[in-house]
Amino acid sequence: MIRWSFILLAILSVVASGCRDKEAQEQAERQKRLLEDQTVPVTFTEPKIDDLSVALDVSGPLKSLDEVQVGAETAGRLTMVAVNDGSPVRAGQVIARVDSVALSLQVQRAEAGLARAKSLRAQAEQQAKMSPKSTEASIQQAEAALAQAQANLRLVRAGARTQEIERAKEQVNAAKATMEKRRMDYDRMQELFNQEVISRSELEQAEWAYKTALADYRAAVEALDALQEGSRPEEIERAEEAVRQAEAGVRAARANADIDNVRREQLREANAAVREAEAALASARKQLADADVISPITGYVVGRPAQVGQVVAPGTPIARIVSLNSVYFEAKIPEMEVAKVSTGQQVEVTIDALPDIKFTGTVAAVTPQADDLGRLFSARIAVENGRGLLKPGMFGKGRIITEQVRGATLIPTDAIRTEGGKHFVFVAENAKAKQVEVRIGLTQDGYTQVLDYNESGKLILGGKDLLTDGAAIREDTAQAREK
Repeated sequence: MIRWSFILLAILSVVASGCRDKEAQEQAERQKRLLEDQTVPVTFTEPKIDDLSVALDVSGPLKSLDEVQVGAETAGRLTMVAVNDGSPVRAGQVIARVDSVALSLQVQRAEAGLARAKSLRAQAEQQAKMSPKSTEASIQQAEAALAQAQANLRLVRAGARTQEIERAKEQVNAAKATMEKRRMDYDRMQELFNQEVISRSELEQAEWAYKTALADYRAAVEALDALQEGSRPEEIERAEEAVRQAEAGVRAARANADIDNVRREQLREANAAVREAEAALASARKQLADADVISPITGYVVGRPAQVGQVVAPGTPIARIVSLNSVYFEAKIPEMEVAKVSTGQQVEVTIDALPDIKFTGTVAAVTPQADDLGRLFSARIAVENGRGLLKPGMFGKGRIITEQVRGATLIPTDAIRTEGGKHFVFVAENAKAKQVEVRIGLTQDGYTQVLDYNESGKLILGGKDLLTDGAAIREDTAQAREK
């Protein structure tokens, strides 16, 4: 039994040795065929037409352009604070108020002062308006009186002229003739009365006419005597005194003109007082209005505001307000990349706190100076925030589209071989590899843009590193199936 076992093992050993020799022979045969075959196995790909863009990845915080620290405009104690941390506010809303009782009293005093100043101005205007007319009339009257007094003085000093004496004599003769006629009439009427021909009243009328004519005659005689005698010293002195009084009247009237100047100056001072009172009232009203602390923008209160009862001075912070309408993404740009970024470029923005939402922004500005730490520049990226989801302080990431080409011809970057600073691809032509020089453009996601590429042959991808121009090729179907 043992002997048969050894025989069986010997037979199996011979059979196994024969199989191994056959496999080795087949492997050697295959290697021989490969060594004799000069064709290079390759795989193919095709160019594609697509839009190409190059982006710069950036990150940074969200900030707000409209961020204000609202402060008190006037001193006092806060009597009302209408907001808290996070409260929404609108532009023009009163968010706090300073005690305004004393300020209201100041306004009332200023209003009273203005009314008083206007009343005084009205009086000054009336006096200034009336004085020039009365003063001018007084001067004219005084000058006329002086002229008359001076003329009278000249007459008194000169005495009566011959013509005046002759005229006076004629007046005496006329008065005498009238007087004698009236006397004769009276005598005749007396006789008729005695005869009871006329009434007593008629007699009395004749008597009155006679006496009047007699008085006129005597006055004419006295006037003639005065002219013939000449002016007496006391008459000349009275005329001179009248001239002196008239001159004094002229001086007094002209002195009133100086009073007019004073009244005009008083009017100017009254106008100045009104303007000063108006300014005081405007200042008091502004202080009263400033008691209301008003938000200049629409937004949200950030942080704890001042509290009721707190005493504040002008400039004391009341509340910090941030507007969500002007939230922007402040991206940090490395020094070596800043030249690629310019205003108007589109940016794809994501926010760590809102991972499921994509935002679109635009580069609005790039700071001209880098910070000292890290040599980073800042780009202000405007982001639409219509729903108010973006808030200052959030952290964001962005992709700035620095270059973009529409309808670019793209090939796999691995299909390009670079030698001596030149770029080549291989295309299949009649079962051979044709080397073609190409100009390349942008590269993105494993694809490179080729410029002026017009080749119709299949583009070689796999095996390109083993090729030379004109090398025989065959498609590596096994590798193509694996891909």
